Amino acid sequence: MVKNELEAVSLTIIKNYFLGIREIHFPIYQKQFKQIDLALFIKLADFMEKLTDFEKSRFLRGYLKDLERTLNSFESGEYSQTVQRMIRDMKKEVKKIV
Repeated sequence: MVKNELEAVSLTIIKNYFLGIREIHFPIYQKQFKQIDLALFIKLADFMEKLTDFEKSRFLRGYLKDLERTLNSFESGEYSQTVQRMIRDMKKEVKKIV
């Protein structure tokens, strides 16, 4: 896997993360999940920061593997449809690399 592909996957994952956060303010968002969804976004924030560190691209694959383990540890039924979709999309991107 070349460096550019790792960076592209990282940026797509970050984009999915921010699209998920943005949807919290949409009228169709399932408000009853807001607290648990926000807690998940906070847990994922450190991963998002690491995925932007292209100067340390040799570590990106490891960060993505850690992210995959973390995503797999979440029980998707506990979260809003928005977050479930975001997790699915992130897993799909990670599978391109690991």
